[in-house]
Formats: sequence, C-alpha cells, structure tokens
Amino acid sequence: MDILKIVSTIGAVLAVFTALFGITKFFLEVTANRRKQLREDYDALLLVLKNTDEKDLNRVNIIDLAETKKYQLIVGIPSIDKRCAQNLLKQSDKSNRIYQYRRSSSLIEFSEVDDKFNYSFGFKTKWIRATKKWGALILYIICFLLATGPLFFWKFLDPNQLIYNRHLMNNSLESFWSSFIIWVLMFLFLAFTAVNYASKIYFAEKLVENKISRKPIMTSLKQKIIKFFNKLKSN
Repeated sequence: MDILKIVSTIGAVLAVFTALFGITKFFLEVTANRRKQLREDYDALLLVLKNTDEKDLNRVNIIDLAETKKYQLIVGIPSIDKRCAQNLLKQSDKSNRIYQYRRSSSLIEFSEVDDKFNYSFGFKTKWIRATKKWGALILYIICFLLATGPLFFWKFLDPNQLIYNRHLMNNSLESFWSSFIIWVLMFLFLAFTAVNYASKIYFAEKLVENKISRKPIMTSLKQKIIKFFNKLKSN
C-alpha cells in the first residue's frame, strides 16, 4: 500500500509539471507564431511594393502600411500604432520601454497630440491602481498557497489521513489524484493570472510616469563642448 501511495504521489507530481510545461510551451508557440506572421506580412507588403508601379495611386498607401508593419515587427505587437512605436524607439532605454509596453498595453493609451502615454479608463487614479495592484498580489499569495499547500504540506494538512481515507471510502484512488491535480492546476492558474495583472499595472506605471530621456541629447552636447575646447587648445 505504501508503495502504491509513493507511485501515485510521483505520478501526480509529474502530471502537474507536465501540464505546466504544456501550458508554457503553448504560450511560447503562440508568441513565436505571432512574430512569424508579422514577418510574413511585412515581407508580403515589400513584395507587393516592389511590383507596384510608381504611378499607381495606391503606392503611397502600401508604403504607409509597410511602414506600420515594420514597426509592429520591431516591437512585436500586431496592433501597435506607428506613432506609438516611434515614441518607444526614440528612447535611450528603448528595450525596457518596449517590454513595458508589451506587458501593459491593455491598460494604457497613446496620445499622438501630446506624444506620450496615458492611463486608460479605470486606472487614472493612483489609489485605484494601488488597490488593484496590491489586491491582485494578495490574491496571488492566497492562490499560490492553496495550490502548493496540498502538494508540499499534505502531511501537515492531513496528518492522520482523515481526508484521504474519507475520500477513498466513496471514490477510487484515481478519482482522488484527479481531483488533487485539478485543484493544484486551478489555483496555480489563478495565482498566475493575479500576479500577471499586478505586473501589468506596475509596468503601466513605469511607462506612463517615465519622462522622455534626454541622455542622447546631453551626450551629443557634451561631445560638442569637448571638441570645441580641444580645438581651442590646438590653436
């Protein structure tokens, strides 16, 4: 009986990790396919543009669409606007800014008039954002403990195996482990959803509140001043 319990436990743990691996692989493949589709769309537009006569009235529209697809390919988001992408790419820390936009795009809006990012409806007030962010983090902790508690601390939760034996009286061993796996996966999914939501708010705040970096301008000005003084010395 002990051997059967050990084998069942190992099988349950492996099943949980296999399911998590499958979910992770699925999302990675979706991201890769999205990139591939953006690349194919951009290449197709370049081919169309190459075979479009310069006198064609639609040539300008094709060029504009190709430009948009180019920025979408660079940023990795199919729905991003060209002006929005240009704003991200002109920053000195463009990699971080693009990552922040990817994580928080559903919570922010880009203003072409002001050339900056603003919070979307429901996130404009600071205390509301803080409530949602910390509420999501608390929910993450609760769900994570509910998911991992039975997995790693079953001996402490059911030291006399009362829950286990009561379940086996009315159900099979396979039914117990099926319920166990569903429980773990369900609360792990809820924990991931909660922490992902909190991180979106965090990155939205980073993106909106960061000012446009003046580092490239200051570096260029500094180089010009040094060059000017060196020229004076040489004379």
